[in-house]
Amino acid sequence: MLIWMTIYHPDGYSHLTRDDGVYQLAMEELKAGQLLSSIKIMPGYPAILVLVGGFPNVIYFNWLLSALGCWLLYSWTSSISHALGRDRAHQAGVWAAIGYACWPTLIYFSDHAYTEVPFTTCLIAIVWCWHHRYFWQGSMIAVLSILIRPTLDILAPLLLLSYLLVHRSPRRTIFMEMGKYVFIYLLFLAPWWWHNTQKYDQFVRLNHGMGEVWYHGQVNVPSDTTGIWVGDHLYDLGIYADIPDPIQRDQALREAVMQHFAEHPIDLLRAPLLNLRKFWLGPSEVFWGLRGWIVWGLSLALVMLFAWALVGWLRMSNRGILWFPILLTILYFSGVHAFLHGEPRYRIPIDPLLMGWVAYSVSRWLDQRKASGV
Repeated sequence: MLIWMTIYHPDGYSHLTRDDGVYQLAMEELKAGQLLSSIKIMPGYPAILVLVGGFPNVIYFNWLLSALGCWLLYSWTSSISHALGRDRAHQAGVWAAIGYACWPTLIYFSDHAYTEVPFTTCLIAIVWCWHHRYFWQGSMIAVLSILIRPTLDILAPLLLLSYLLVHRSPRRTIFMEMGKYVFIYLLFLAPWWWHNTQKYDQFVRLNHGMGEVWYHGQVNVPSDTTGIWVGDHLYDLGIYADIPDPIQRDQALREAVMQHFAEHPIDLLRAPLLNLRKFWLGPSEVFWGLRGWIVWGLSLALVMLFAWALVGWLRMSNRGILWFPILLTILYFSGVHAFLHGEPRYRIPIDPLLMGWVAYSVSRWLDQRKASGV
């Protein structure tokens, strides 16, 4: 990180990208006790900016979160490797942590005021907590992650239930922990619901970004082979940009998607497949030239190694069920971004989980080769 700062920011952190500026504005509104003007962002990240003192302090906070994520990934990978019978369980944990620490996209987003690093660290922490049976602690982190980015809104309770079942928890424990999650969810989101009621004069559970995301992901899918949004194409809402009311605009965009599917039913298959291709195989949106090719090669290698690890998992005994919650998470992210909006950037939160799985599988394969004398 220090090398990155010296090379790219010798005069310090004085730059703000467009997305950085959106969160900076939300931070100022939150500090002033005003309603957030953006209809798409959640309040969690602006609250983090307020707590750490804004930009550039949030960059250093991102570094701390990245280091915490590395340790959590090491601990979780080592623990699951030990539970599955690996004699040198820490080896897989070390490999996973090193891979995550050196991952180019992690370093890039640690250098910006985006939600990627806090959200990814939250996801790793959730998996760590629920794997170690810290259920209510993981539930708190899960709900906090929803306030940062609402991606886990549907997955979180399903993931908690899957961990409770994997741990063979008694029925009473399952009902209690699911009840705690619901209580924490209601408690933490109630202030946001009050804010939205004041802003929109009606109940809004999360935000009004669904219509725009769905429209761009399913109707406005680019036909270029790079999978990268070009120019202002991503933000072109056409005639819908002239609708001043955010609720009406969101509803109009959703209806436009449904109308598009009615007129072009083939896109029900084409658009999700294009999004999946971008999600899993698309080139980086933040690295270009030679660096872009290197990052894309690393990403492709991780995906191929995960495919190999998944095949090995299918051949394992029942103890491999410990990986099921991770598979559920990967399938969920793939499905959400196939039918909403798919970019390699949105795969960042599950990349460390892929690294943990791959590190375990490689370690297991090397031990088997050593035992067979190869």
